[in-house]
Amino acid sequence: MFHWLKNEKHFPKLFWQAKGSDVALGAVGKRRDLLSIPEAPDTLLFGGMTFSPAKHDPLWNAFPPCYFFEPLEEKTDSSVANLSFKKPTLLSRSDSPSFEEWGKSIQASLADPKIEKVVLARRTTLTFKETLCPWEILSALRACAQNATLFGLQITSEAAFIGATPEKLYARQQKQLLSEAIAGTRLKGGEAFSEKEQREFDFVKTSIQAALTPLSHAVRSEPEDRIIQTATLEHFYNLLSADLKDHVSDADLLHALHPTAAIGGQPRREALQFLVENEPFDRGWYASPIGWVGPGGAEMVVGIRSALVRGHEVHLFAGAGIVAGSDARKEWEELDHKIGQLMEILT
Repeated sequence: MFHWLKNEKHFPKLFWQAKGSDVALGAVGKRRDLLSIPEAPDTLLFGGMTFSPAKHDPLWNAFPPCYFFEPLEEKTDSSVANLSFKKPTLLSRSDSPSFEEWGKSIQASLADPKIEKVVLARRTTLTFKETLCPWEILSALRACAQNATLFGLQITSEAAFIGATPEKLYARQQKQLLSEAIAGTRLKGGEAFSEKEQREFDFVKTSIQAALTPLSHAVRSEPEDRIIQTATLEHFYNLLSADLKDHVSDADLLHALHPTAAIGGQPRREALQFLVENEPFDRGWYASPIGWVGPGGAEMVVGIRSALVRGHEVHLFAGAGIVAGSDARKEWEELDHKIGQLMEILT
């Protein structure tokens, strides 16, 4: 699968392996593409969208604000062979924001009485001597990822967006919907979760419930929150389900759910405005919905634990929920933990 994607000359290229599934899907080429969320699709379409149309960085020129495509050729495989990957030569690292800027943004968010929670993010840019192959990096990430959906999308030869996300925005089977609330972060076997992390998670769960309620006959959550593990981290988790009303489309769901308080904040409008004014870079497709929609269902994940691979550069993205009690140094360390797997692979 990865060999095929690496050597294939047609674009777009896609890799998809859903969390908990042994079957991977690859796709290349396009029969057609769309620059909007598909309405009542008659076939399987893959794609995603930008986090916010309010910003645009040429770094993301290869990724339109919204893009879905019908593949020309697809393959599925339950025994994907991984590519060999040799660590490239690191020339430099830069972080946006810097730690000093990060601290100032946290102070500003905590001083704003309108914001209960905001998720601040960082872009870490690694520059290498060699040109990088995104499929080699994703193959190495797949070999060590756990409890995650693996994805890779390369619309043109210019850049690829890859990741191993633990977070499902929603999965729909006809009118039955599942969504995952995930928030709060600690290292495996680390310190116990604090009341601050519980509050951070509660914002996420209640925001998803509130978003789904107008679109549903009923919304349910598990009676008790759980802890889930990825390869190196642990998070609070709750699985929500809903019985959707007639005529609710995937466009309706994406507009209602994205961005959740797990990657935007609470209240949503005030938190997003804060990010527009204070975050020094364009998230592009980071923390955005990516996945597939089809005639009878859909699955969209949140593009976190992700990277933009572009020539000699890899841009790693991570975010942390800021609420009362947040400490700038600890939140910065959390960002390092979240990019840790990719950093270990690359450096």
